[in-house]
Amino acid sequence: MDFPQAPHGGEVLEPPLVYAETLTGAMYLNKPEEVAAYHLVWNDLQSRALDEDRTRDRLTVAREELGNE
Repeated sequence: MDFPQAPHGGEVLEPPLVYAETLTGAMYLNKPEEVAAYHLVWNDLQSRALDEDRTRDRLTVAREELGNE
């Protein structure tokens, strides 16, 4: 999570953190190296994700294939 800056261009109100849910609870990670690792993974996932139209097409094909079983 990235937090906004204080009004009028001030400093960031809170440092970034990662919130991760697990099977038995949740974790808040705030060490810069932890946050950086999650940013790296998130950016990689975003770069690999299909755009909206291609996602819709892929889901349509999957639905049609499942309907034929």
